[in-house]
Amino acid sequence: MNYPHKTEEEDRIRCGSEVDVELLTELFKKLEYEIYTNCCITDIQDNKTLEKHISGYKKNLVSSKAHSAIIIFMGHGHNHEIELTGKNPSSGGSNYANIYHDIVQPFSNKSFPKFEKKPKVFIFESCQNFAISDYSACLKMQNDIPSDILICLPALPGFSAYRNKTQGSLFMHYLVKIMMNHAHNMHMVELMGKIQKHIADEILKSKSQAVSISHWASFLFSKFYLLPQKNNDLPKLVGQDEGIEDMDET
Repeated sequence: MNYPHKTEEEDRIRCGSEVDVELLTELFKKLEYEIYTNCCITDIQDNKTLEKHISGYKKNLVSSKAHSAIIIFMGHGHNHEIELTGKNPSSGGSNYANIYHDIVQPFSNKSFPKFEKKPKVFIFESCQNFAISDYSACLKMQNDIPSDILICLPALPGFSAYRNKTQGSLFMHYLVKIMMNHAHNMHMVELMGKIQKHIADEILKSKSQAVSISHWASFLFSKFYLLPQKNNDLPKLVGQDEGIEDMDET
């Protein structure tokens, strides 16, 4: 799900995010994944609407007898929260979804027992700058231990994620490139390590001090191969040869 942002707020339009959507769609089609949706999330105004979308997706996973799930959210945000399209009625500011409470927790064994022991990968493309949030400080997850879950983030806590206006985001650029080349011979955690190394090399090459490396959190996540074959024979995606320059904050 991608949120390119409101067109009337031109300084916040996430130019290049459409490239991420195109590349990710091509990648997962070649990996023979069923794509639930790849549309803009402008209709997700608040957490209740988000909950309905997640509920629909979970039903789809069960009915299609899926063996794994990869959930991707892209938009503006800050540490552990991603921005929704609606306004908060109390503050007048933006609505935010907490990635752990609102997006990851609904897929825990307790909340989603029908998908227990199946890999669930969460990939977020949003800034991770620090922000004060009473909501994220009051999570009630003590009795719900996550398992079989991998959470992937584009930047370390306190840092921005970056995106090129024509080539897409740095994180998604290398995620697609590495998965295309190694989905058949590296498991997901290994892939994330390789993505992190490529981003670090790109930062050193560009001599930029503003960009942060990606990171991930693994919760009882076993080795999971996206394409467990000897040779996936996936063609290289157009525009995936070089690094990304001239980046803006996501």
